[in-house]
Amino acid sequence: MNPIIEMISTGDEVLSGLIVDSNAAWLARTLLDEGLEMSRRSTVGDELSALIDLFNERSLLADIIIVNGGLGPTEDDLTAEAAAKAANLELVEDSRWLEELETFYRDRGRVMPVSNRKQALLPEGAKLIDNPCGTACGFSLKLNRATLFFTPGVPSEFFEMIEHQILPAIRQQSELTQQTRLRRYYSFGLSESWLSDQFKDHLWPEGVTLGYRSDLPTIELKLIARGLDDPKLALDQSEAFLAQKLGHYLMGSGDTPSMGGWFNQQLDKHSVCVIENFSGGLLTQALSEGEYLKHGSWLPALPVELEQLASLARQQFSGLGCQYLLLVGTSSLGRETDGVSIALVTREQFWGKNLRIGRWPHPLMQQLITMAAQDLLRRHLQNAEVLANYHNLETLDSLELCLS
Repeated sequence: MNPIIEMISTGDEVLSGLIVDSNAAWLARTLLDEGLEMSRRSTVGDELSALIDLFNERSLLADIIIVNGGLGPTEDDLTAEAAAKAANLELVEDSRWLEELETFYRDRGRVMPVSNRKQALLPEGAKLIDNPCGTACGFSLKLNRATLFFTPGVPSEFFEMIEHQILPAIRQQSELTQQTRLRRYYSFGLSESWLSDQFKDHLWPEGVTLGYRSDLPTIELKLIARGLDDPKLALDQSEAFLAQKLGHYLMGSGDTPSMGGWFNQQLDKHSVCVIENFSGGLLTQALSEGEYLKHGSWLPALPVELEQLASLARQQFSGLGCQYLLLVGTSSLGRETDGVSIALVTREQFWGKNLRIGRWPHPLMQQLITMAAQDLLRRHLQNAEVLANYHNLETLDSLELCLS
């Protein structure tokens, strides 16, 4: 069986919400990519007795605990002291890390503050974990059934320690015969409720489940295989069914739902121009990842009526010298307008939609419209229906027109 892995985040600022616990989210994703799952996350403030109690409680139930934060030089950094008291150990000065600290400051032409000496105090017998990026070393120790790994809260230091020291130690400690594997997919234009209705009665292969995460403008779908000696076959079968149901609403897969990255591969020898206003430059920015973007411009007003927009597009296209033109605009930049037009133009063809602006916050509405404009081009390149219906954007009018 896979080990039971938990995380404890420490610090009053994390507990109160003054700092978003991005380290916890990153760790959960990183573990899942390794075929491991975090079973529980706890958050505790800077109180010695609370830290001791939580270390003792969770170490009776977990195999591996990653503790994050509280290793600094100030009085409220209590993690090392709490770990020592929980394990009935003395804090002892680690001569190796003290030397590292002194070298760290000497190399920068500074004298080490006396308070930093505290960062060399570790529970007796703890195994030091190197920190090449800062002054807070990590350490590990055994408590009850669990191995606890103590890490600094600074994200860059935490990431370095996890990737290069703690994950290898977990792999070595854990004999993983059964694996958890995750595949991510991204859809655009479908609602989460519609997706749920499509798949709620489907019998996935044993050990496979489907999850959702709404992250507008896209919805992430996750196929997770648990407890399988060889999850690839089950995931391949599940992926094929998922792709068949979603069709061209399936925008991409992998770790990053970047439309720009997809265009980088598809538009190698093509060129795109942009004219926009409502999207506030987001479309130009989104397409600027690759060398295919030839021109981006802003106009104070664009016709919402599609026949007028097609006429403007015909006039503009010939002077731009590109293969594809994307337009996003409204006749008024005020938020009281109902419709926003998006269009894809080639030398021969015009595809346009007039979309109703819903009650989304304005920045989110800009993101949705920007993605919808990109989706016109993506669908055209995939030989799919360009003017598809979107569940989260009401189509007021649409027009397909031959320009040649």
